[in-house]
Amino acid sequence: MFKFRLFSRGGDDLGQFVTAVPNWSAGDTFTSGDGRQFRILAIVAAEDEDSPVHGLWEVEPAAR
Repeated sequence: MFKFRLFSRGGDDLGQFVTAVPNWSAGDTFTSGDGRQFRILAIVAAEDEDSPVHGLWEVEPAAR
């Protein structure tokens, strides 16, 4: 499984997203485990190979 930390444009921590899919791009939309829908604005890969998350995503709510 792949874990990504979610942050708003303003820097608010929005939790994490866990998925079996490793490849995501800016502009992709997804539904978090609690049912919130987000659009990925930017992706920053984890710098440390031992990090518990695979990257940081800047997200915004997606239109339903």
